Amino acid sequence: MITKNHLHISLYAAIAVSAAFSSCSSDDDISSDGNKTDIVIISPADSIITAPFVTITNKYDLSGIKDKEISYSTEWYPLKGGFIEKTSNKKLKAGETSSSSTYNYLENDKQYKYITTLTSGNEQIFYKSLIYRVKFNEKDFAITGNAERGDEDSIVKVSCKFNVPKEYRDKYEFYICYSTEPDMLNKRMKSMSGEVKCELDDNGYATVDVKNLRLGHTYYYQAMIQRAGYAPDYSGWVDPYFEGLYCGEIKNTSTPDLKVNFTVGDLPKINYKGFIIPISATTSNGKNDRIQVGVCYSATNKEPTLEKDEYRDYDDEEGRKEIDEFGEWEINHLSTNTVYYYRPYVKYKYDEYDSHLDAYRIVYGDVKTFKTPALNLAKGEVDLGLSVNWAGCNVGSTSPDGYGNYFTKNGEGYDENGDNVADLTIPEGWRLPTDKEWEELESKIVGYICHNSKWGLLIENEGKQLFVPENRPSADDKSTGGYWASNYSDAIGCGENGFYRYSIKKDDKRGIRLVKDKKDK
Repeated sequence: MITKNHLHISLYAAIAVSAAFSSCSSDDDISSDGNKTDIVIISPADSIITAPFVTITNKYDLSGIKDKEISYSTEWYPLKGGFIEKTSNKKLKAGETSSSSTYNYLENDKQYKYITTLTSGNEQIFYKSLIYRVKFNEKDFAITGNAERGDEDSIVKVSCKFNVPKEYRDKYEFYICYSTEPDMLNKRMKSMSGEVKCELDDNGYATVDVKNLRLGHTYYYQAMIQRAGYAPDYSGWVDPYFEGLYCGEIKNTSTPDLKVNFTVGDLPKINYKGFIIPISATTSNGKNDRIQVGVCYSATNKEPTLEKDEYRDYDDEEGRKEIDEFGEWEINHLSTNTVYYYRPYVKYKYDEYDSHLDAYRIVYGDVKTFKTPALNLAKGEVDLGLSVNWAGCNVGSTSPDGYGNYFTKNGEGYDENGDNVADLTIPEGWRLPTDKEWEELESKIVGYICHNSKWGLLIENEGKQLFVPENRPSADDKSTGGYWASNYSDAIGCGENGFYRYSIKKDDKRGIRLVKDKKDK
């Protein structure tokens, strides 16, 4: 008679492969009536699997069956639904008395059902189902050591051990994952943080260099086991199969801050046109060919900073410029009679191939100040030593930096708000400048500056100064601004690159800067 039916199970757990959780006792002796097949079942205590992979081995007693073909089938699947793994009708070879099935990627705190069946011809001679509960500490399988300083301050070495038997390793990939945000690792979002693939030695150990780290940052890292053969989802979402299956303890390490030595030379005589600041910088713990040196400056911020916007206008509140190598740095587009705060900075690029803004570490030097001089502008007639004398102000303004009024080619007048004012009246002895006289004035431009919050061109010759504002009250209003030339067929624009001409339309309204012929002409 059959005394007991048992299933012999081999489980690979923790560090070594466990052949069984218990062994046959004297009560497990097998006897046969010669008509049936016995399977020895040796179950683990509480039917608990303590690893994310398992091999189940069935041992058969076929002494009572002769001259018959025996086939076995198995099934393995999550109890609450999921992928079913099957082996169907595999024949036992002559003299074979056992069969094994291996299952990977087991999830913690989950129940699985195992079914084994033996058939002889069309007759089922054995059927057994068992429920197993998976309960293991995943940190036992991905053990991360403490990080050590690498050959550079932006490198750390991490040692780790993966307790996965050799026969299972081709099913998995092994990584050290790292991020400046611990939640990235808590969510197992490997593809959205940094990673280094590990090559294991025979004992499951690996040491890797984690490179191109940001200086002055804290990094969180852990060992992670993943299912092999899956690629990242570059759409920004993380494929569930690409997340870490089993992760080690999260640890952290910090990189030292960038150490920079700045040298700022003596400033030349300060003017409002622009001048050269000699600057150099070196790093004691970084590569000098990865730094950009520059100056931040501001008329309002006593601690100017380099904002992330790489393409800011010069008339913004804070100015900045950068160069890709050491040396002199030119500062320009300044306001007159203004105190500026400035300081040098270094942008250190961690990875020479990474162009993102967060790939830089920024270090600032000490804040210093300079002041630009005031202008000496006449309001009336200005003799610059040219063929004609120029008016110091636009028509309709009493200030050299004022826009004044705007006029159509028929002489109709408008103020900056578009409201009507008196029609154009040109005082005796004055007239509109010709194209040639505008070109002559352009030859004496010395800078594009800001005077009393108005941007424009500074003309200087023979000790005399003239300021011509851009004269555009609104950048959105293309029909208002600039200046009339003498024939009213051209409009003269004023900007950073000097004077320029543009065609006009019927209702254009332009400003007027008058000239006067010299008496000795």
